[in-house]
Amino acid sequence: NNGPENPAPDWLSTKHWSQICQLSALPAFKPPAGQEEEDDWCSLHTLIAADIDNWHDVAEASQPEKHPVLLKFRPNKKRIGPLDRLLILRCLRPDSMKTAITSFVSEHLGHHFM
Repeated sequence: NNGPENPAPDWLSTKHWSQICQLSALPAFKPPAGQEEEDDWCSLHTLIAADIDNWHDVAEASQPEKHPVLLKFRPNKKRIGPLDRLLILRCLRPDSMKTAITSFVSEHLGHHFM
């Protein structure tokens, strides 16, 4: 692994940390045009590493898709959407995706899609 060092190898697998690092390249998690060189801009994986104890709480939660840390997460004061939160959740707790996706579809598309 040539990416940033995993801040919590005791509970966050190398695979899942690598996926978090890869998310940093997606448009939702990249700086807006013209802010790429800003000193206060942090990549997604840097933000998660800096707050790793709270993200551990998300990973350990019985309903991680409803955890306030995930729901209120605004990387670099940038609003992210529910699909972006699902991507983060998939990295931390892939086992919770069935419930999270069911809730996403119900909330955003309606019960008739269930």
